[in-house]
Amino acid sequence: MTIGIILHPYSERHPAGLGRYIFELTKHMVEADSKNSYIIFTKGKKSVDFKGSNWKLSECPNGLFWLDRGLSRGPKADVYIFNTPIMPLFFKPKRSIVIALDYAYWIQAAKSFREWISKYVLYWYNKISLKRADKIVSISEATKKDTEKFFGIPAEKITVSYPGFNDFSKLPEEKINVPEKFFLYVGVLKERKNLIRIVQAFIEFYNLRKDFYLVVVGKTGGAYFEAVKKIVEASDAKNNIIFLGFISDNGVAYLYKHAAALVFPSLIEGFGFPIVEAAACGLPTITSITTSLAEVGDICKSILVDPYNIMAIRDAMLKTVAVATRFFSWDKSAYEMIAVAEKLK
Repeated sequence: MTIGIILHPYSERHPAGLGRYIFELTKHMVEADSKNSYIIFTKGKKSVDFKGSNWKLSECPNGLFWLDRGLSRGPKADVYIFNTPIMPLFFKPKRSIVIALDYAYWIQAAKSFREWISKYVLYWYNKISLKRADKIVSISEATKKDTEKFFGIPAEKITVSYPGFNDFSKLPEEKINVPEKFFLYVGVLKERKNLIRIVQAFIEFYNLRKDFYLVVVGKTGGAYFEAVKKIVEASDAKNNIIFLGFISDNGVAYLYKHAAALVFPSLIEGFGFPIVEAAACGLPTITSITTSLAEVGDICKSILVDPYNIMAIRDAMLKTVAVATRFFSWDKSAYEMIAVAEKLK
């Protein structure tokens, strides 16, 4: 059987979140499968290199209807996998699988007429694609339920398959120059990631504990980042909030292994990769009681909070520090060792 995978959206530079999911899933399918052959379809020219000889690349042209033009003119597959609910409008795949990640665009309110138009056009396109697909794979139970609720897709058409994750615990560390005591956020700086409330919660934490810092990892820039920065600059905690921008995976591994906790109470999330990555490094995690994060957070033993409640996020920060102090302190270790020694008198 020949399987066609649409490797889009994917960027060779700093793939994260969706891009990383698409690349890693494709890579592992191609390299683990000795029975089937693969055609990797890309939008425009992409540098892709997988092990083995069971795959080939097919470049789709950029521009309008790129998917229709690329698939109709390119080599044919028996099954096509679309990594987002966007199938070609005119080309009819022999069989098709659509992957459902999240519907943040639909859940969030539009802030302008232009956004409102884009929202409904994308919804219409998603609905057509989901209904046409032979099978839908959802990355979480939460997204499965949203697919049923928003688009009227029957449950039996949807299979839940949790994605893998990059195991940062096995990566060599690249030391990052940060203070010893810090909370960590890793991810894009978008409104749905709830960074404003994370910052506000840390400011409340800072009013009680001034010896901790908040370290934010993610590409900076844009209107939302400027709104976050404005709140930071107006606070007494401004010197204790550090924006690192994009850093390497080895740098992230260092932070995961040295932070007090990961703070990741997103408003909307299809899965929540940082939660799993941090948990694999033994890092306590604070996340939302909503969407897929409650599902993933429960598996990872996260502290679950109402993402709209700033004081609840602050209290979770205080809790992680208190737990660490109670169970893992040098004084505690010293007293216990003395007690063991004294029993040998």
